[in-house]
Amino acid sequence: MLDLDTFLTTVYCLVDDVYQAEIRPCLPRRTGPPARLSDSEVLTVGLLAQWNIFPSQRAFWRWAQTHLRPYFPGLPSLSRFNRLLRARWDILGVLFRTLAHALAEPSFYRVVDATPVPVCKVSRWRSSPFRGDAALSWCATKQEWYFGYKLFVAVTPEGVITSAALLPANVGDRPGAESIFVQEQYPAYLADKGFCSAEWEQQWRESYGVEVVAAPFRRHKRAWPETVYRRMAGLRQIVEQVYGHLKTQFGLERVRARTFTGLWAALAAQLAAFTVAQTINARLHQPLFTCAALCAW
Repeated sequence: MLDLDTFLTTVYCLVDDVYQAEIRPCLPRRTGPPARLSDSEVLTVGLLAQWNIFPSQRAFWRWAQTHLRPYFPGLPSLSRFNRLLRARWDILGVLFRTLAHALAEPSFYRVVDATPVPVCKVSRWRSSPFRGDAALSWCATKQEWYFGYKLFVAVTPEGVITSAALLPANVGDRPGAESIFVQEQYPAYLADKGFCSAEWEQQWRESYGVEVVAAPFRRHKRAWPETVYRRMAGLRQIVEQVYGHLKTQFGLERVRARTFTGLWAALAAQLAAFTVAQTINARLHQPLFTCAALCAW
């Protein structure tokens, strides 16, 4: 377990290295007085806020005022900081993808899947600020309706998320998978039965050059032997582990936002924080999913 000073320094260095190498050269030249917080500092504090040890954002900010101000003397108010972080939603995406691809090891396949991202209770969807963009859909895992989006991800066999996309909840798994293939064309992807379709698999093969191996229904004419189903389920289990850590340690199901940009900024910050934690674990030769006990907060 790292002490707070070492942890903060490590996270900042990871963020700033990516920012200086990949992000800053692409940004337009800024005029006017320098900001009280640099982009790297905003991103670092934004990532720290994603750890689920804090029961709310306000709780994190109270902790930050006491423990982070010596490191970041230009900390603004919470509302001002949230505006700064939302304005950098695209930078958060670049940060996440750059760290992920540096961490991902070569493999024969990646796993593609989707998980619900509700934005409000179903009873309140008519008054939601996301009405007209988000959608109602059925969650088969929880056996309930929800209003919101689906988060599509591609995951390596070790559990590194290499790409992600956020789409309305009523978008099917098959068309939603294309949002992943547009970002990366890995030779092979494993998927569950929701992605299974001979026509779609042929289309993906021709359009993106990827091979999608999706488990067919057991009564389908293309059904596999039971041993193959069990083997496939074991290989795909890694994506469930990833979702579990995102929900329990980074609050994936507690995202609070009132605009799509704010929602994606929050999700991108969670994905980046998760990947930063994995990168630190890899450098410390620890299991990639050791995130909660990484720092002595």
